[in-house]
Amino acid sequence: MRKTLKGMMGGVAMLLALAFAGSAHAAVCGDLNGNGSRSTADVVLLFRAVLENPDPSPLCGGAGVNDCGDVNDSGSISTADVVILFSSVLGNETLFALCDGQGTIRPCGSVVSGTISSNETWDACTYTLDGIVFVEPNVVLTINPGALILGDSTPTSDPTSALVFRRDSKINAPGTSANPIVFTCDLGSGSKFAGCWGGVVLNGRAPVNVPGGEGLAEGLANTPFGGTDANDSSGLARFIRVEFAGRILSPNNELNLFTMNGVGRGTTIDHVHVNQGLDDGLEWFGGNVNSKFMSATAMADDGLDWQLGTVGSLQYGFAAHYGGNMDTGGSHEFEGDNNENGNDFLPRSKPKFCNVTLVGTRNQANGNKTNSNMLLRRGTAGQIMKTIAINANTSGVRMNDSATSNNACGVGPTLTGELNCQDCVFFNNGTTGTVHADANATGGNCSTAQLFTLWTGQATAPTVTTDPGLPVGTGETWPPLSPVPSAAANSAAIDCKTVDAFFDTTGYRGGFQPGAASWLTAPWYNVAIN
Repeated sequence: MRKTLKGMMGGVAMLLALAFAGSAHAAVCGDLNGNGSRSTADVVLLFRAVLENPDPSPLCGGAGVNDCGDVNDSGSISTADVVILFSSVLGNETLFALCDGQGTIRPCGSVVSGTISSNETWDACTYTLDGIVFVEPNVVLTINPGALILGDSTPTSDPTSALVFRRDSKINAPGTSANPIVFTCDLGSGSKFAGCWGGVVLNGRAPVNVPGGEGLAEGLANTPFGGTDANDSSGLARFIRVEFAGRILSPNNELNLFTMNGVGRGTTIDHVHVNQGLDDGLEWFGGNVNSKFMSATAMADDGLDWQLGTVGSLQYGFAAHYGGNMDTGGSHEFEGDNNENGNDFLPRSKPKFCNVTLVGTRNQANGNKTNSNMLLRRGTAGQIMKTIAINANTSGVRMNDSATSNNACGVGPTLTGELNCQDCVFFNNGTTGTVHADANATGGNCSTAQLFTLWTGQATAPTVTTDPGLPVGTGETWPPLSPVPSAAANSAAIDCKTVDAFFDTTGYRGGFQPGAASWLTAPWYNVAIN
């Protein structure tokens, strides 16, 4: 057995050395062989120490393997340390700085205000945000599964309460389906309201299409975002819920429920549910983060909103509006922009969506406001695939301007492929149930109606207008009916994985597999209105 292990280790060492020779970073932590830098040789030594448990005195300069091999600062070495060290040697950004752990645990029941300037952990108990709390650069805030974070509805000094991660800080929020991390208002059940507090904001260094390459976050003083690092990491957020948040501080200056400003693809975001918000639910301001299992319900404004050069991918999404909490100016499931100050600024917004279900408010009480499944404007591009767009009160899709039209359509008109909806289904939209494309005249190379005709007429993976088999009355009542469709939603007309390797291969339209259980599960998923 030992002979086999030694042979395996020799092979691993040789392969690593050949594949990654010269990939070292000047550091002490992780430098097991004591040569002044980290390399694959140190990874092999740590791997061997974990498997065989030798601790010869030369390791870590004679101090022993735990001195520099415990890179996650857990108190002992394990395979987790090997993975982290290997990732660092490859040049990948790690969640924590090497040998820098989670910090101290903040006492349960704490009221948090001002800034968080060193690593700390919030446990599975209650914490209150008094005002806008900033997590400073190079700080990791760990929030354990089951934590309940309350936004003070009447903070001591700031206009609202919010949790804001500055550039180079990280969130580490690994919630679970059974023990989600919940951000909510400090008022009791039955007294909460949309906009009771501000929300959660991540700021990264991924590219945005703002002149100069950097923007300033809405609703916050001197909080920049954006940069040149497409691989930037803002941490990990999984199975979290943000509710009763969003705050309009002044016209066009709002906090959303979960905001991603210039967030890079090194960030892990999945299973985020936002509910009952005063502004937008999930909003991307540029960046290229990829995500799965994202849900927005009962927004006063838009469910899924992007702008400023957003180019990330999302698979398995759900957005539904509640008629009792809608902006009279228009509330949409998708609202896509490029840049309102320069509709053709680059990089152009071109996100990719696969397996999303969009549900409007047609026939819902108080739902007779402007509501389109998709509002696409200000020069946005985008690839929308295997998406169900149903029950919008006004129209299935609306395109608002010539910049968007000219980008989507060539002269003729013909599809350019820059703004396309493939293998999608539109059903039961508008006052007659058949208004899938808004009749507005946008100018440019095609109207919304012409674009929709091109979508439905394309030779491969055309969009259709047949019943996808959602429960009768979907979108007409609150709470929403289960959005799981019947077998009518099955389709293999396009494989999203051929468009982006991040996507899974699926054989159905919409965010939910026909006949399977919904991934919107309690206690993570909650659609309470107060």
